[in-house]
Amino acid sequence: MISDVIYPVCPPKYSEKYLQSGSLHEILNSSLLSLTPYGRSQVDEHVDWSLWFGYHSVDWKDRQAKTADLMTNDYSTIIDLAVNHQGIALGWNFLVGPLIENDLLSRPLQESMALSETMHYLGVRDDKANDEACLRFHLWLVEQFKEMEASSIYQ
Repeated sequence: MISDVIYPVCPPKYSEKYLQSGSLHEILNSSLLSLTPYGRSQVDEHVDWSLWFGYHSVDWKDRQAKTADLMTNDYSTIIDLAVNHQGIALGWNFLVGPLIENDLLSRPLQESMALSETMHYLGVRDDKANDEACLRFHLWLVEQFKEMEASSIYQ
């Protein structure tokens, strides 16, 4: 089973410029890029900053940020904003891992949140269950997850 692992991400230079201690409270009061649940009815669970900080026993009400936050319902926009030095985003490891490997994003702190109770499924129509292309894709996808899980960015 593979769990989603979620952690803050920002460009390395953003972290150097705006984050001195790399503490949870410093991140709490930074410019945060947020994914809003509005218009996303297909999402069963929604991890936002308040939930993420709550998981780490940091009260969202303690936030005293002097910077503006940006919100959108498009995750790729959130990551584009983060890459372009607009703030700190929550990164889902399987989506941001390659950006970290290529030094476009970094982890300003090591705290993370694992969603071990959720799972992802790959569905195949019954009439395609033995289709050679579908089987190859399934094997390729499983191999990709194994490689990502074994890499240092997953830790």
